[in-house]
Order: sequence, then C-alpha cells, then structure tokens
Amino acid sequence: MSHPDRSTAPAVADICDLHLASSRSITLPNGIVLTIINKGDQPVSRLTLLWDGGQLDFSQRELPAIMMESLREGAEGLTGEQIEDIIDFNGAILSRYPAIHHTGLTLVCLNHRLPQLLEMLHQIIFHPTFDEAAISRRKAETAANIRVTQSKVSYVANQAATRLISGASHPEAVQHSAEAVEAITRQQIVDNHQQIIGRGRLCAFLAGQIDAQTEARIVDFLSKFPAADPQPIIRVQKYQAEAPQRVDITMPQAMQSAITMCIPAIDRLHTDYINLRLAVMALGGYFGSRLMQNIREDLGLTYGIAAALHGSPEGGYIHIAAQCDHSYIDQVIEQTKLEMQKLADQPIDADELTRLRRYAWSNLATTADSPFTTADYYITSRLVGTPPGYFADQLAAIRHLTPATIQSMARTYFTPTLRIATAGPA
Repeated sequence: MSHPDRSTAPAVADICDLHLASSRSITLPNGIVLTIINKGDQPVSRLTLLWDGGQLDFSQRELPAIMMESLREGAEGLTGEQIEDIIDFNGAILSRYPAIHHTGLTLVCLNHRLPQLLEMLHQIIFHPTFDEAAISRRKAETAANIRVTQSKVSYVANQAATRLISGASHPEAVQHSAEAVEAITRQQIVDNHQQIIGRGRLCAFLAGQIDAQTEARIVDFLSKFPAADPQPIIRVQKYQAEAPQRVDITMPQAMQSAITMCIPAIDRLHTDYINLRLAVMALGGYFGSRLMQNIREDLGLTYGIAAALHGSPEGGYIHIAAQCDHSYIDQVIEQTKLEMQKLADQPIDADELTRLRRYAWSNLATTADSPFTTADYYITSRLVGTPPGYFADQLAAIRHLTPATIQSMARTYFTPTLRIATAGPA
C-alpha cells in the first residue's frame, strides 16, 4: 500500500482572473434606486433595504437598532407571534442590517414565497405598533449586552483607541451607555421611525436567481414607498486624531490585557489605499503574517494578533489588536513596532510575496463566489463610497504586487506615531 509523500507540499495553482457579476440599476418614479444582481442556480433571492441614517447620525447610537428590532414585534393586524410564524412558515430569514450611516433590513426567501412575505414586510415597515412591553424587552436586552461588552478588556481598549484616532468629540468616540438605552422612550422610537423610514432616502439591492416575475414583485413593492425628503440625514464628521500617546486603563477583575494600536491613514479614495491594504495584510492580516509569525508563533506572547486597514466616509486608519498576559504588554508593542520597521527597511522575499498574493486573491474570490457575497460588495461600495472599478483595481494591485510596493507603503504609512490603548489588570 502506497502512502502520500507528506514531506513535500502539493502544488498550488494561482487563481485565474476573477469576474464579478455585473449589476443593473433601476430608478423608480419615487426616486428609489434598485440594484439587481442576477446570478445563481437556485430560485432564492435576497432583498436588502437601506435607509439613510445610522448609528452616527443620532445622539443616541442605539436608537435606530432598537427601532428596527421593534418593527417585528407587531404591526396593524399582526402580532409579533404572527409575524414570526409568517417568517418561519415560509422558510425565510429577516434580519436587521446595521451600519454607521444607514439602517436596513434584509429578507432572504424562496422566490415563490415572496407575495406573503412582502405583504408582511410592508405592514411592519409602515404600520408598526411599537408595543411598550416589546420595546421594554428590546431595551433590556440591548442594555444587558452593552454591560457585558463593556466588561471586556478588548472593548475598553478599542474604545479608548477610537477616541485617540477619531478625536474625543467624534460620534464614534462616544461611550455606549446601558442607562441611556434604558431611558429611551416609545415616542423617541416613533420619531426615529418617522425620520428614517418616513423621510429617509432608500436604496434597495436584490440578489439571486431573479426572473421577470420576481423583479416585477419587488418593483411593485418598492413603488408603494413614499419619495424621500431632500433634507439629508447623514452627518459625516472627519476624524481629528489626537496627538500620539498611550492610554492605560486598569480593570482589576480582568484575567488578561488587551492592546489596541492605531495609526491615522488614507481613505478609500486615495490611489495608495489598495496597496496599503495589502501591506497591512502582510503585517497582520492573515495567519502567516509578520505579527502572527513573530509574536504568536516564535515568541508565544499572544494567541492571536491582527492588523487591518479601516476606511469609511470619516477617514481611514490602521488598526492592530491583541490580547496577552499583562506582563507582556510592552513586549508586544515593541515587537509590533519592530515588524513595522522591518517591512519598511527590508523587501519581503519571493516566498512571502507568493503567500500574500495567494491569500489576497482567495480572499477576493469569496466576493465573486455567490450572488449574496457579490451583493455585499455592491452594498459596501454604497456604504463606504468606493470608486467605480474598485474590484478590478484590487485584482490588478494583487497581480502586480512587488516587494518594492510593500516596502514603499510601509515606509510611507507605517510611521512610529502609534496611538496606543491598553486595558487589563494593574
């Protein structure tokens, strides 16, 4: 009996060119833009509705979320139990779509089940009852989740780092408050519903196997929505980073410490953004990255450490996070700086470049894998404002990536001006 040769890695082929399914847009008479991604071999569709106005556009960040969750608790002619029965009986999934400047709902179902589901969806969107008892349950659940989250060192460190990278007065720097959630009134929820759904601008995304009948049903459903108020709801406030500094927060009951490090960076419209994202990926964006290899594998200081480039209408920043024993904090920070400097000083070798390119390629391939992941790409483009051709630009950047490109990005953007926040036991 022959055995496979375990001493030699199998050959790995590079991914061929990827092609993102095209989209088609329809502008309805009421101004709603419907984007259709017709791809798939099963009669299933996903409808995503996104209204302007999200977490950062209101003084109480949790208000849009609680309002949206309360929609399914009852509507004219339907109790919360009946709504859940309709969803379950039709094998559908209805979920909330949260975003910093948008509030939405996503419905996934078989195409032939759409009529009853769309009728129910129209009722809960435009005629919710906002039952006091149901709202109280939602508030209690949200407040409890906030209290649990705020007890975690990772959240505390990340929140402190957010204040340093965005500015203390920025909406993203505002601390979530369980008490503020509990103080939300039914009238505030009703007013928020009117502001977002009653007057907010809506865009819709339909993905799946979209035949003529399915498209017609969705168009008819959306045509019943009112035209949006031209008054904008979205309020973008650019980041104003604090001076480089370190903040240490003591949490006596914690078992270990969390570290969050941030560097101000370019936004998604900058010509270097994609190449910088690949450089950040080389630093800490996958299991074989520099930070994972050194700090996790070689030194054993942490179970995991990750780096990512974040881009939004507010701006961009590099985010690095890890958890470790409190005695290792300074060593993790110094080793992170060391790996950033190495990428700036020394070109990566051919083997590392190949691993990086293959990971980036396979990661991008998931975007084109299904109609829903493709729709997610178009939705993200809408939410964060990526330029046209962004997918093809990513493919080209990966294909032409060189050690010199990574080194140039590191030299330009991996500056030592880290904003550092830690949280853990003294």
